[in-house]
Amino acid sequence: MISRIPVSVWGTGDMAMHSLPAEHGYGVETASDPARIPPGIAAEALSRYTPPQGRLLDPDCGSGVALVEALRLGRHAVGATRSPRWWRVARNNVNAAKFLGAGGDGMVLEPTDSAPALLGESIDLVLTAVRTFATEPGATAHLIRTLRWCRPVLRPGGVVVLVAPPRRRSDVLLDLPNCMYVAGQSVGLRPVERAIAVTAELRGDQLVAHASLPQRRFAERQARRLGRKSSVPAHWDVAVFVAPKQQHRAAAPSLDGVAPGRLIETFSGSHAARRQAA
Repeated sequence: MISRIPVSVWGTGDMAMHSLPAEHGYGVETASDPARIPPGIAAEALSRYTPPQGRLLDPDCGSGVALVEALRLGRHAVGATRSPRWWRVARNNVNAAKFLGAGGDGMVLEPTDSAPALLGESIDLVLTAVRTFATEPGATAHLIRTLRWCRPVLRPGGVVVLVAPPRRRSDVLLDLPNCMYVAGQSVGLRPVERAIAVTAELRGDQLVAHASLPQRRFAERQARRLGRKSSVPAHWDVAVFVAPKQQHRAAAPSLDGVAPGRLIETFSGSHAARRQAA
């Protein structure tokens, strides 16, 4: 079935993959998030799958890149993370984007049992990056739990987009797309598209890859070992799903199996933050 779904190419390489424009409101700590979604890919997904003033959820938002790009496009954004560090960084990025004139509203919360009750079936798009390796123990199970937590808040017919960069282990390319499709179908989502989000910039008739330092070093080692040039990654994999138009309602599990902890940090148009006890 996966082989029959449409395949598309997203031209998302005009903005350097690792670029975090200051005018978007990104703080310096954002660059320390190794699994952050490139802003160009986040903006492309939002433009394709959300209406004006639509609502985004990133259930594993890290430093909050998807949230910032949503606000800049006039969408409303909700992010969740279990990391106190990324919770703070994402919150600061959302505040900064609002201060710089972004039109949407946003919040950053913890993925607890009670969090979905705050949202209802209001989310148009779930967009998140796969932050675990396909060969790590429980990687697919973790992604399934993440998606299951999202289901009660995704509107009927809503869209889920999972993205992942190419990753290798012992020089072997990992099958992250299969991990994404297994997870999506396990929670009742229907795969409708596979995309290649190009991270290389088109200059004339050539693609110029925006490779990270570790990627360049790996390519250099490969070139020395093989005696010929070695390529660097120039894309991210994208898996697109839709939710059934009539959904089975079920309670959302917490992502870590613990009781609700700290509170929610919300951001209004006045940039005020308010913390409430869970």
